[in-house]
Amino acid sequence: MIKYRMFMDERAQRIAKAKAEGKAEGEARGIAEGEARGIAERDRVWTAWNERRLAAAAKGQPFDEPPPSNTPTAPPP
Repeated sequence: MIKYRMFMDERAQRIAKAKAEGKAEGEARGIAEGEARGIAERDRVWTAWNERRLAAAAKGQPFDEPPPSNTPTAPPP
């Protein structure tokens, strides 16, 4: 009975350790994916803004739209 309890305690410790490691790995992966999405969204917004700027310049039209960094945007979904 004592060996069984020791086994169960060790098992519970191994499970808790594995859960903690899995949670840490998942958080790190989620942060990395979030950063990558944020960078991709930022690049997409800047590219679209620059294309509009260049198109206006090619047509000889004034372009007074502020750059994306000066306009508030919602975070990507």
